[in-house]
Amino acid sequence: MIAITPEPLFANCQKIRLVIHKDGSSGLQQLNVGKKGAIEWQEEEGQNYALTPQ
Repeated sequence: MIAITPEPLFANCQKIRLVIHKDGSSGLQQLNVGKKGAIEWQEEEGQNYALTPQ
């Protein structure tokens, strides 16, 4: 899997990352729900960002 974590444009924006299978078959978006020292990535439910092949 490949994880892409873009830097947020503003300091108060929530961090996200895109997790994509190496074969390009699918992927998902995750949200950072942790604080410093206890970072946790959680799958964003209910959102479809077309990370699966069409």
